[in-house]
Amino acid sequence: MAIMPSGIPRTVAAVSLALSLTASGAPAGDLGRGQSLFLAGRYREAARFYREMLGALPPYRADSLYRLGLALYMGGERKEANARWEEAGREDSGIFAGRILRIATASMEPRLEEGDHIIVDRERYRHLGIARGEIAVFRRPGAERATYIERVVGLPGERIEARGGRIFVNGAAASRKFRGRGRTEDFGPIALERGAYFMMGDNREDVLDSRHFGPVARRLFIGKALAVYASVAGLAEVISPGAGAACAGIILE
Repeated sequence: MAIMPSGIPRTVAAVSLALSLTASGAPAGDLGRGQSLFLAGRYREAARFYREMLGALPPYRADSLYRLGLALYMGGERKEANARWEEAGREDSGIFAGRILRIATASMEPRLEEGDHIIVDRERYRHLGIARGEIAVFRRPGAERATYIERVVGLPGERIEARGGRIFVNGAAASRKFRGRGRTEDFGPIALERGAYFMMGDNREDVLDSRHFGPVARRLFIGKALAVYASVAGLAEVISPGAGAACAGIILE
C-alpha cells in the first residue's frame, strides 16, 4: 500500500512521533527517561514526566510540549494533546520533525481505509525490534522512493507460505487475524534470511506486497503505525488541531 505525506497544517504535523533526542538537541540524560516510558507504552507516566520538564528545561520547552502531546494522544487525552501541539508550534514552528501520513490506497482495508491519516512512530525501530502483527511503514524494495504500509507477517529465519487460504509460519497455522480480506492465493514456502521481513496487506486482492516484490530488509523500515489520527468515517474537509479529536483514537495494535 502506498502512502503519502498529509497536506495538513504544520502544527498538526507534530504528531508523527519523531522522538529523536539528537534532532531536538535536548540532552539525552534529561529527556531520555520520558522516551523510555513512551516506548514502553507507559503514556501517562511519560506525560507526567514531560510536564515536569516544561519548567526544568526552559530552552527545551517546545520539545517537551511536543513530546507531552504525543504521550497525551496515545493515552487517550486527545483534546489536550491538540492544545499542547498548538502551543509547541507557537514556541518553535521548527520543532515538528515528522509528519502524519495519508493512506493512498485500499490495500489495508478494512483496518485502514483510503484517506485515513495515521500517526507514525519513526523512532521506535531504532530502539525496539519489529514484531509480527505490527503495521509498519517502509520503503519498497527495488523502488525505495515509494512508501508502503503493510502488516508484518514473517520474521527473519522463518518459512512463510499460504495453503488453502491460510498463512503458515514454520509449518504452523498463523493467527486468524492474518487471514485478511479476500482470498489468499497459495504461495511459498519462502525462507526469510537474516534481517528480512515478509509484509502483506490486509486486503489480499488489492495489494502489492512481499508476494510481489519480495521480503523487506530492516534498513528499509521507516516506523510503526501507532494510531489513526483522523478516519474518513468522520473526517472534516480540513484537518486542523482539534478537528480530528472527535474521529481520532483508533490505536493500531
